[in-house]
Amino acid sequence: MPAQTPVWLGSTAITECPDSPQWSWDANRISVTRHYEGPIDAIMQNQPVNGQAWQDIPPAVLITRFSVTPKPGGIGHIEVYGETPGTGNSATPTYEIEWVEVDRPLIMNPIFAVGGGGTYELTAQDVAMIGKWEEEDNFVLKTAYQYKVPQDNTNPGTGDAAPTSTTTVNGVTFNVYTLSANAQAYAAKRLKGIESYRLWAPVARQTIESYDLPSANPCGVIEAPPSAIGAPSGYTYQRSAQRATKTGRWGKWQQQQEWQGADTIDTDLYPSA
Repeated sequence: MPAQTPVWLGSTAITECPDSPQWSWDANRISVTRHYEGPIDAIMQNQPVNGQAWQDIPPAVLITRFSVTPKPGGIGHIEVYGETPGTGNSATPTYEIEWVEVDRPLIMNPIFAVGGGGTYELTAQDVAMIGKWEEEDNFVLKTAYQYKVPQDNTNPGTGDAAPTSTTTVNGVTFNVYTLSANAQAYAAKRLKGIESYRLWAPVARQTIESYDLPSANPCGVIEAPPSAIGAPSGYTYQRSAQRATKTGRWGKWQQQQEWQGADTIDTDLYPSA
């Protein structure tokens, strides 16, 4: 136990009480309470400074608060509290797994996705022709899964697809193209107003409380979550969120990290951690 200092710097009239200081320890910090008595006027004129370190007790303990109590005969009692800033992690990480709803463009659904082998798998040419069809303003053509392109257009954007008929509007001749059977299956849903589809993806979450300032890791990178979380397999994960908050001057940091899973991720667009 460090030696007791009987005189509180600031006034020789203020002395430390016999039962002071009082120490307590936890896993991450040391707390000290010190009691002093002396003339109330001297105490009020020599108040400690919050955040200042006591130099006479190692390790440096920072004053966090104090209270003054008047006593009979013009005496005052001051109780001063101090703590060492905590270090390290204060608790075992908390792990969570959540399933979140994700909206994706309808054209990415596995039954339509290019190269996906689905029931109505589209080709690159189908996608190009669907884009033209979605721009069609003639209701009759559109509901017949057709669209028109001026006949003198040398770059209709339809690949090697051949027109299925022609039509004339205001003296202008147009070639008419018809979507393939698979593209029509997609277009039928678009005519119903369906633009996207829902799926649910796993989110692995880790929360750590620490007295140390957490490191800031970038989001958006491909990275497997900590194995202790037990995230569902069969998904590729991206770090999708990282937050660090601190409550009060002496509070702990709470760091929350999240990794969201996806059935596929384009590695050309997103780097690995």
